Amino acid sequence: MTNETNKALDVITDKIISTVNSKISRLGYDQTFPSVIYGISKNGEYTIIKAGQKYDVKCAMPITDLKIGTNVWVRIPCGRLHDMHICGLR
Repeated sequence: MTNETNKALDVITDKIISTVNSKISRLGYDQTFPSVIYGISKNGEYTIIKAGQKYDVKCAMPITDLKIGTNVWVRIPCGRLHDMHICGLR
């Protein structure tokens, strides 16, 4: 292959990678991360911290007696923060 052909292939490859990365960044997907219960509100929600921000979230497990300091897994379904919930114990 010539040098010009290699350059053309590099340009095409870079454009394909850029397009795919752009599409992937806009996809909604579940995110699960570790956290700790820092508080319990009167309405039965649990306070957790994600990236330095406090959130009150519900527990999706049948367990109802989680305590402050419990290590948990928290899920954000399809990137929707308002649906964030505790999905498991660590």
